[in-house]
Amino acid sequence: MRVWMTAMLLLAAACNQPQSNLAEEEPSDSVNAVPDTLVATPGPKACEIVSTEELERIVGFDLEDGRTTNDYLGVSQCRWDRENGDEGGVSVTVRERGDMEIYRAVPGSTPVTGIGDEAVWSESLNQLAFRRRERVMSVSLLFKPANRAMAEQIARIAAPRLEN
Repeated sequence: MRVWMTAMLLLAAACNQPQSNLAEEEPSDSVNAVPDTLVATPGPKACEIVSTEELERIVGFDLEDGRTTNDYLGVSQCRWDRENGDEGGVSVTVRERGDMEIYRAVPGSTPVTGIGDEAVWSESLNQLAFRRRERVMSVSLLFKPANRAMAEQIARIAAPRLEN
């Protein structure tokens, strides 16, 4: 899916360029330039927003160091798996220009006060999402039972760090 999206973005960018006779053009340094939309986002990275030690203290079990699962088109994602190989862990996503509506639209989502500019908890997804200015961050607890208090603690640590 990601390859298809990249191909579509490149095709769209190419279609918006003026047509020219390439044989007559001088070589340019910009020929090999990567479009700005395909470059990793310069904002805060999900794996740097909270530390493994902070997460372990909150969830109560050992985690492997976080690994980047996506850093593309304004979205940075990181996942911390349980160190002992058991299922579950924590996933954090930071969106440079996020839309809280996608989180509010989840059936059963409930508003959360005191975190960022707005926040919502989804018990069915074990996920807390919050907005700080234009950035949206979600904290997904990949284990049961759902524990909103843990997700809120992680979000409270992370919220001020979204400023960078």
